[in-house]
Amino acid sequence: AVQHGSRWQRWTALAALGGACFITAPLATTRALAYQPQFDQFGTLLTADLDQIGLQGLQGNVECLDDFSGCLRILYDLRLRQSNGNIYDEFLFGPSADPVIIASRASFARQIAAHPPEVFILTPQVFADGPDTYEKIDRWPAFAEYLSQNYRIYAQRTPTRPQWWEGSPRVPIGYRIYLRKTP
Repeated sequence: AVQHGSRWQRWTALAALGGACFITAPLATTRALAYQPQFDQFGTLLTADLDQIGLQGLQGNVECLDDFSGCLRILYDLRLRQSNGNIYDEFLFGPSADPVIIASRASFARQIAAHPPEVFILTPQVFADGPDTYEKIDRWPAFAEYLSQNYRIYAQRTPTRPQWWEGSPRVPIGYRIYLRKTP
């Protein structure tokens, strides 16, 4: 637009480019420099717990039941692959009558039956419509029963130190780790 547009398009493109360079970029840089990963208590605690369980045995044997708390980020940082590749649990713990939820649950149930993970990591929130408690698994009673019959709670942590989340300090949501019971 700067080279081949009309006069109006050129000025608009230059204004947008100037805004990106002189306003957005400095603000983003300031925020990035203010981020202090040493205060990521969620990540520190989860990493320590997974390390204690044994990171080598978790490759392809761990599954996050999380939307945005950071479980997947921690697995990525540890270079751990999930057992089944589930990304968002909102498609598992959403409204039971929704056809997408029904199909997602069926697919996930088949995957964990074929390859049950050694570890489930559960965070308490469900994206968009709560509840922000671990009882979210009760929204899928068959899975709640499967989890209680085949897994035991290894750890439950709730970080206490605030961290920056969407521009403001908030106490991060915790997690539970479930280990598969030995037969």
